[in-house]
Amino acid sequence: MRLYYLVMLIVMGSSYSFGYGYPNQREIDALTREIYISQQQHRLLYEQYMIEKSKHLNTRRVNAYVKALNKSRYRGIELIKSRNRLILDKRRYISEQERQRAAMYAKEDSGPTVEQIVNMKGKMLVDIDLSSQRMRLYKGDRLLYSWQVSTARRGYTTPQGKYKPYHLEKMHYSKLYDNSPMPYSIFFKHGYAIHGTNYVRSLGRRASHGCVRLRTSNAKKLYTIIKRSGYKNTTIKIRA
Repeated sequence: MRLYYLVMLIVMGSSYSFGYGYPNQREIDALTREIYISQQQHRLLYEQYMIEKSKHLNTRRVNAYVKALNKSRYRGIELIKSRNRLILDKRRYISEQERQRAAMYAKEDSGPTVEQIVNMKGKMLVDIDLSSQRMRLYKGDRLLYSWQVSTARRGYTTPQGKYKPYHLEKMHYSKLYDNSPMPYSIFFKHGYAIHGTNYVRSLGRRASHGCVRLRTSNAKKLYTIIKRSGYKNTTIKIRA
């Protein structure tokens, strides 16, 4: 009876069904756990096999254990192969995401230099669209840059309206949120600011406590432009 349950445990096992698309870490972890369980089952089965073999009594039972061990070993190999395929798919997916992100950054960075912008005629307009999570930078009627941003997530608010920057700080640390770094901060209303962030993967969606986040290199560029153009010549417009 013990042999029957052991064989059924190995043959049936615990199956895990994966859907199509990007394999996330949860799926890989689930397969890793299943591999561990399979290895423990195989070890237990091998111990029972050695006990039966040492008795030299029932060849039929020993042969049944040999078959069960072979199934267990093959199943373990297939599980490991499946996990390795998922890990490889994940690496390929991440590489493709990094390539696309690099291409997007290259496109975002293509534009006039700070010196050229400062020498242009007209006033600066920083137009922030909450619905598309994009910031568009204008000098007069000319569109200079279009950058991804992150504004307030659910439960927080990014104030809408037209504002003038009133304070620039090269490196500010948030007193409200555990001294979080806010490089190249451009304050426009009370404690709200446009600033750089290290969480570049969240750009393009709502993720902040209310401030407007953007890539640090873009924040540095905007910071320098506003500093040289002047507060009075810059308008920050935030709209839904």
